[in-house]
Amino acid sequence: MSKSSLSYLIIRSLKENYDQALRTDDVKAIVVTGAKGNFCGGFEISSFPGAPGGIRMFSVSHVSFFWFIHQKPSVASIEGFALGGGLEVAMVCHAQISTPSARLGLPQLPLGIIPGFGEPLGKARKIFKFARTQARKQAPNLEHPIVCINAVEEGVVSGPRVGLLKVAILGGGLMGSGIAIALILSDYLVVLKEVNEKFLEVRINKVRANLQNRLKKGKMTQEKFDKTMLLLKGALDYESFKDVDMVIEAVIENVSLRQQIFSDLEKCCLSHCILASNTSTIDLNLIDERTKSQDRIVRAHFFSPAHVMPLLEIVRTNKTSP
Repeated sequence: MSKSSLSYLIIRSLKENYDQALRTDDVKAIVVTGAKGNFCGGFEISSFPGAPGGIRMFSVSHVSFFWFIHQKPSVASIEGFALGGGLEVAMVCHAQISTPSARLGLPQLPLGIIPGFGEPLGKARKIFKFARTQARKQAPNLEHPIVCINAVEEGVVSGPRVGLLKVAILGGGLMGSGIAIALILSDYLVVLKEVNEKFLEVRINKVRANLQNRLKKGKMTQEKFDKTMLLLKGALDYESFKDVDMVIEAVIENVSLRQQIFSDLEKCCLSHCILASNTSTIDLNLIDERTKSQDRIVRAHFFSPAHVMPLLEIVRTNKTSP
């Protein structure tokens, strides 16, 4: 790698060169190394959606090379720093070798950012084991790095979308409509509930206008636009909530209103349904006071606007089920 940091262009170039090496009979093995004394210091922040100059979409499909399925062995030769995504690139290789002074780590974990390259299970397990060791060594009193690692393991074993196919959203204002857009763009079925027909029509039209803007700018095809809009359904009551896997409440910051909402939700939703609040100010322990479903209540705090800023903060209480 010619740069010490990763970007979409570097990843694409790395994959293209690797594919070329696989097709060349004279190449018997592949060595991945860095330049200027460093293997890789992780991703450039501008590579992420929403960042100035950042790409619109970044999928794990761009970086899941599946090198392990090929016959030609690959080795990561590590000098200097191998951090974050850089370490993940190294772990995708069949083997790793480093200098005694090399520094390896996943510094994104304390920030709550989960490694996301989508490595093969065996390699990912090695990363989890290494990350746990590093986390306990460097921050023995911090729990969140371990929680992040556990979440990755569960996702690798079970798959990223197991058990979550249909989501209901309460309130279609700035946050609610943004969350709806983010979800349907990710191919989830969404039920958007409002208090009356007028509000519901406004919210649905707001979502449609956002997608139409994407269509005009060439960010999606007409076919994709049509399919995406079909994923969104409006509702004025809880009838459509009977088969949802998750509810995200995004109403005004009012304790009593939220208490009533969550009391209603536990009566109409399935027992496995996750009940989430988008509140950033109200204590979840106050919200769940009138329910018997404290074990499935969490805070799902999206950053605004949700369809532009792909960041989601999950907060659990002491009563939330693991």
